[in-house]
Amino acid sequence: MKKIVLDNVELEYNIFRSLDKETETGMNSIENNIVLIHGGIIADSNIPLVPFFDLLIKSYNILHYHRSGYGKSINKKNGYTSILKHVEDCKKLMDFLNIKRAHLIGHSIGGTIALQLASTYPDYIKSLILLEPAITGYNKVTNEQVIQEFQPIVQMYDKGQKNEAIDIFMKTAIGTNYKEIIANVLPSNSFELAVADAKTFFHEEIPFMRSWTFTKTQTKDLINTPVLHIRGIQKARKISKERGELLKYWLPQTVNTSISNAPHMLQITNTKEVIQLIKL
Repeated sequence: MKKIVLDNVELEYNIFRSLDKETETGMNSIENNIVLIHGGIIADSNIPLVPFFDLLIKSYNILHYHRSGYGKSINKKNGYTSILKHVEDCKKLMDFLNIKRAHLIGHSIGGTIALQLASTYPDYIKSLILLEPAITGYNKVTNEQVIQEFQPIVQMYDKGQKNEAIDIFMKTAIGTNYKEIIANVLPSNSFELAVADAKTFFHEEIPFMRSWTFTKTQTKDLINTPVLHIRGIQKARKISKERGELLKYWLPQTVNTSISNAPHMLQITNTKEVIQLIKL
């Protein structure tokens, strides 16, 4: 991956292009720029989507990057305490690469970052695609229940049982056969990288997600932006449905969709079905 330092933050990134030769002239030479924002634990979780974009559009540029705290992306000055800091990182990287407008595709906490970015910098957004977004701060009881579910895993990780902790997380987010799935669709070092990056998720991202808030008044500039929300319904999760309803309240143009038998990391397990729902 390439690296760039932007205001004390070093980010590693990749640019994927369509087979259309015209895209070689630059990031802003075609209409369809796509920015992928990954969620927690697995930094390359959105990679399985990339090969399928040829089915959707003829010409595109895709930006995939590792958020600070993942892989070799680091904040050289201080740690991360807010969604807004990740928003600024993404915006600065888009500026550096001359990406004027883009379709944002965010998974889990990456979906939260995408939502906030679209609200903060609406002129940068062509459409918003949220995959199982980790929207918090709207229901204290539900929010605390989610946090409590992570506590045993965090404690196990902190005691040095890192592989075991990640094993539990992966089985919940992907499935009991996650190792086979990861081996088939992700880079060979994905599990090892997840074990190393888990500290960022457990100790930084979960706490600042609890403090993130969002209101309907923040979405007034998003009225003309198409929004697609995709959730997995492998299990009847009340919180997932609540988030879709909340998105519809915040953004009336939101299209709520779901994929049966899909877990949280549905872009890994149900890639083709996710792509079939996306319209760019």
